[in-house]
Amino acid sequence: KKFLPKAICLGDILNHNGYKNIFINSISPSFQAMDIFFKDHKYDTLIGKKYFLEKGYDDFTSWSNGANDSVLFKETFKIVEKLKTNDQKFNITLLTTDSHYPGYFDKNCIEENKPLKQDLNFTINCTAKHLYNFVSEIKKKYGESIVIIVVGDHLMPDANNKKSELTTRSIYNRFINSNLTIYRNEMNHYDLFSTILDLVNYPYDNKVGLGYSVLRKYSDLDYQKYKKNLNENIEKKSDFYYELWK
Repeated sequence: KKFLPKAICLGDILNHNGYKNIFINSISPSFQAMDIFFKDHKYDTLIGKKYFLEKGYDDFTSWSNGANDSVLFKETFKIVEKLKTNDQKFNITLLTTDSHYPGYFDKNCIEENKPLKQDLNFTINCTAKHLYNFVSEIKKKYGESIVIIVVGDHLMPDANNKKSELTTRSIYNRFINSNLTIYRNEMNHYDLFSTILDLVNYPYDNKVGLGYSVLRKYSDLDYQKYKKNLNENIEKKSDFYYELWK
């Protein structure tokens, strides 16, 4: 019925400071209890497949028969325009799904007179194309007033495949804003909390939760030691963590 009700999350902080929080994905927001989490932590609007059906879309070929990434970007841009017109501060969390393994087909990426070769490389190129167009339009129209963060979900399922030619595998991440100075080339998902609060100029002392911002210099931080300690301890029992569920 509740998802981490005692935790203070990004949505809670942004809502308290006048931001409108919106979650957009291609399927039902109730998948994996996402809707419960977002509602408990001050997300105003949850958008899923029903929204796109009501908009007249009828071709759903993404993961779990959801809307394709090109559709998500197209409709998200319209929402951004409306929010900016109303001078509303906002946080949009957009979850794309075409590049979920093994890759899903989007007819909007078929080039005329070219045979279709549907595989993961095709999907990644397709999503990258639409992501690039989305980012370019946002930046062209609104400049640095909007910060865009692109972050992957997890490594591909064959991340431990010994045949891989890559010696180091990591999750894709990029902050799209020319005014940023990034002090560290490595980060984890916990670091996003502190980093995003720095992006919106929200004051805090040293860090938020378990992560360290990549936009701050920490004179006493040995990141490799911190990461090792995090990996060794993150799955241990924590009474403090269980308190967040009560």
